[in-house]
Amino acid sequence: MDSPSVLDTYRFSTLDAPPAERFDAWVATSGSWSFVAPDDRSVPFDCRFDATRVGPFTMGRRTWLNPERNVAYGMARTARQIRADGLDHYYLLLHLGGSITWQFGKRTVDMRPGGLYLIDTAHAFDCIVRTGDTVIVTLPRDLFHPDTAKLHGCAMAPAMGGILADYLLAFHDNLSGLSAAQVPYLTQATTNLLHACVQPCPDTLIQAGTEIDAALRERARSYIEQHLTDPDLCPDAICKAIGVSRPKLYRLFQPDGGVMKLVQRTRLLRIRNMLADPTRPRTRIADLAWRYGFASDKHFSRCFKAEFGHSPRETIEQSPRRSDEASLASMAAAPRGEPADATFSDWIVKGNRRAA
Repeated sequence: MDSPSVLDTYRFSTLDAPPAERFDAWVATSGSWSFVAPDDRSVPFDCRFDATRVGPFTMGRRTWLNPERNVAYGMARTARQIRADGLDHYYLLLHLGGSITWQFGKRTVDMRPGGLYLIDTAHAFDCIVRTGDTVIVTLPRDLFHPDTAKLHGCAMAPAMGGILADYLLAFHDNLSGLSAAQVPYLTQATTNLLHACVQPCPDTLIQAGTEIDAALRERARSYIEQHLTDPDLCPDAICKAIGVSRPKLYRLFQPDGGVMKLVQRTRLLRIRNMLADPTRPRTRIADLAWRYGFASDKHFSRCFKAEFGHSPRETIEQSPRRSDEASLASMAAAPRGEPADATFSDWIVKGNRRAA
């Protein structure tokens, strides 16, 4: 069994400061930026930030903890800060909520939820942030081709950017479960996928092909799961949703017997789980069959028995009775990290020096 990894993690929460001082606490820990105070200082600046070093890059997330009341504030990176702080990397920003308006010289870029943008710390810029959640990946400059700097302030292409966005969210959300043995493999897979998205050329696309195909399959599966009762769920709809051609979709799901075979199997599994759940209200089998796209209850029953080896009615009869004494197991809360003493920029630079 793999031993849990001890990953280098930076954590900070403004909730440790009095409400009136929380924005100042955020400024103090952020390091190499200049700030303009929020437009409404009566709103407590309730924010949390965490970042974990994974191989040559860091996976971080800024979480706004006061969703009922958002504020706007200013940030800037000046030429003096660039010369003084030793930061020499890219930020890959996945914006999940709120908005950011960037000013790069004469160019203005509006960053909306779902967008994936590359920011170069070697360039001066300023922005207006409307509070929300953001995933932040720090990328060492020397991992990428020099021409990558030309992408400063640019959005990743929708198809490739969407794949990378889904992957980064899943990666960040599962960091705490990684073992030390798994980290090198995930580091390599992530590096390949980042290369393919940031600088898509034939060599990097071939190298990252396995990771890209796996991410595409996961996006397709997720779309299928969310649209099981949609009568228009078909290959064309799936292709449009994940941004691939029909031949590509068929190749992705050839091991499953085809994408529509997977759709049928997923629908059957969903219905079986519903029939076997003694806590759910009883629903007519024919109604479930119709709701999930089967031509008739007889057709559904044949498909069900072929998949599971018994009839839908037998599934109901074999389901366990709900015990009055049963209770849900409580989830253990993850331990809270100690507040960080250094700024985030100091932590990044220190880690870069250790890795050099």
